[in-house]
Amino acid sequence: KSFLKFTPTLKISNSIFYHGSLNENRNLSFLINVMKKVSLENQKAKLYILGWGEKDEDLENLKAYSNELGLSDRIFFIGKVPFSKVASIISRAEVGIIPTPPKEFFKISTSTKMIEYMSLGIPVVANSEINDQKKLIEQSKGGFSVRYVEEDFSDKILFLLHNKQKSKQMGEKGRDWISKNRTFEKSASLLRDCYAEII
Repeated sequence: KSFLKFTPTLKISNSIFYHGSLNENRNLSFLINVMKKVSLENQKAKLYILGWGEKDEDLENLKAYSNELGLSDRIFFIGKVPFSKVASIISRAEVGIIPTPPKEFFKISTSTKMIEYMSLGIPVVANSEINDQKKLIEQSKGGFSVRYVEEDFSDKILFLLHNKQKSKQMGEKGRDWISKNRTFEKSASLLRDCYAEII
């Protein structure tokens, strides 16, 4: 079901959401370090992590690192949930973050989680080294495209948390852009046209 057809529920104040893989190649210690910086400026900020790893220790290592940095009451690991419940969970976010390690095999990827956040009217912070992430943000104005640097992520997250009206406007711009340019129907049509041209 398209997230555009989902009616968002009430926001959790000062909430930041990450939705995706917890595998070690995602380098989520970066995300936890970002949260440490955010928490120094905003003591009400909470990070919710929805996802799972390939190995049992992926999640346990992240929990241990969070505790090591004194963030056990600031970071909440939701774990794996049925896809049918994802929209209702992440729709409560005030900010969606996509810190994608700028490795070669990620640079040409399209971030599903970015499409999901923006479809729900959630402003995003994502790194500019990933081509499609940068393109989506520049065209939609639905968030911030920053370097894969902890300080850059934390600065923009704090801006969105502290400027509620601007954050809401950016979320609305992102949702509107997705509804016109990146629906399943639109993507399927573009793909069909590409195959037709090749054939």
